[in-house]
Formats: sequence, C-alpha cells, structure tokens
Amino acid sequence: MTLRVRTLAIDRCGCGFEGSIRFLLLESGIEISCSYTTQNDEAVEAIYRIGLEADAPIFLAYGAIRKSPCRTAGIHPNVVGKFAGWITIDGEELALVDSLFRIPVDNELGDPVPDLKPGDWVECTGELTLRRGENESQQAAAPNRPAAPILKSAFPLRGSEG
Repeated sequence: MTLRVRTLAIDRCGCGFEGSIRFLLLESGIEISCSYTTQNDEAVEAIYRIGLEADAPIFLAYGAIRKSPCRTAGIHPNVVGKFAGWITIDGEELALVDSLFRIPVDNELGDPVPDLKPGDWVECTGELTLRRGENESQQAAAPNRPAAPILKSAFPLRGSEG
C-alpha cells in the first residue's frame, strides 16, 4: 500500500547519513516531515529527488491503536480516524485507518483490540515511516540502485517512543 508523494525538501544534518525530508501527499495535499537515518545523503537524494513524484509505502510504525471518543479525523498530535479493517503487508497484520489519508498502523506497542469493527473511531500513536519491505522488490530488480531508506516522522505523535 503506497501513497503518492512529491519531495519538497531534503535537509542534511551534516554527518553524511542523517537528515529530514518534507513530502507533500498528493491525494490529500498534506505536508509531512520525515527523518532518514539508514542511508547516506547521496542515496536518499538519488531516490527522493526534490520536486519529483514517487510512490511511498508510508505506515504508522511503533504504533498503538485504541478506540476513541473523538469524532474528527486528524493526524496531529495523533492519528484519529475510522477503523477500516485489518490488512496484511509483507506478512505483518496492520490496522487500516481512514483519517485525513488512509494509513496502515502496526499496533506494535499497543494492547490487542479484538473488538474493533469497521467504522469504529480510533486514535493511534506512532511514527510515520516508509516501509522497507515494499521497496526491496524494486532493489532486486535494480541491484545498482540504493534501497529506499526507512524514514521516521520528524514529529513523533504524542504517546510514541523514540
């Protein structure tokens, strides 16, 4: 599952392998900031060229999901939206949440929520991240191209660790 994005800016921290990237989510018009820490600056800039569009496999990592009394979709400080069901990506079961955009949530740090039904309002904490697994097949098809970095939100959602 991917979102179509346009890279707006890449800001290096100066150490050669860490910095932040701003993306515009094309479907929703929402801007998000992500940090990168697993690739060198040149590899990141080769994959996410400023001004160009790409498909980004974004999900909410290190997440926790719970039912919420809130009835307004939002993404800051936490993702709030309607539970849309469970999906499996790369062998991992993720909750799918319809918020300001549709986002998978891993519930890695949350308690089990077996009584969730589609349409239930939920609140999710975690970090917006690019899934590496969905890009690994691209790497296999183009071995000289660097693998996509794992990106984490520069603004962790309230209640998340890290």
